[in-house]
Amino acid sequence: MPHKRTGRPPGRPKGAVSVKRKMAHEIIAALEKELGRPCHPLEGLLRIATDETQPVELRANCYRDALPYCAPRLQQQAIEITGANEGPLALATLDLTTLLADPKATEVLLQAAMLMAEHSAPSLEADRRGVFSQPRLLEAGEDSD
Repeated sequence: MPHKRTGRPPGRPKGAVSVKRKMAHEIIAALEKELGRPCHPLEGLLRIATDETQPVELRANCYRDALPYCAPRLQQQAIEITGANEGPLALATLDLTTLLADPKATEVLLQAAMLMAEHSAPSLEADRRGVFSQPRLLEAGEDSD
C-alpha cells in the first residue's frame, strides 16, 4: 500500500488565479466598462503596456507578449563565405608602416579615405526627404529601387 502524503501540498492550489493575472483581468474589465464594448486581448495588452500608472514589470510583460503580433520574427540565416571555386578565402594584407612614415604619403592616404567616405555616405538631403529614415521590409520579388 503506497504511503499517503499529509499536510498542505506545495505550490498554488489548482484553479487559483495569480496576482498578476487577477490585476490584468481587473484592468481589462474596467477598460471594457469604459469603452462599452468587448475589448480585443491585443488591444487590452497594448493599453496596459502604455498605461504609466501600472507597474513597470507588468508593462514590460505586456509589451513582450504583444510583440509577436505586431512585428514579424526575423529568420536566422547562416552565411558561408568562400573563395573562388568554393575554395578557401584569400586575404590581401598591406603594411602601412612604411607609408605612414612619410608625411606626404600619409596626407595622400587621408585624402583618399575622405573621398571614399564622401562617396559611400548617403546625402543629408536624401535623409531630409525621409528616404533613409523610413526603413521597410521588402516583399518577396519586390525590387529595392
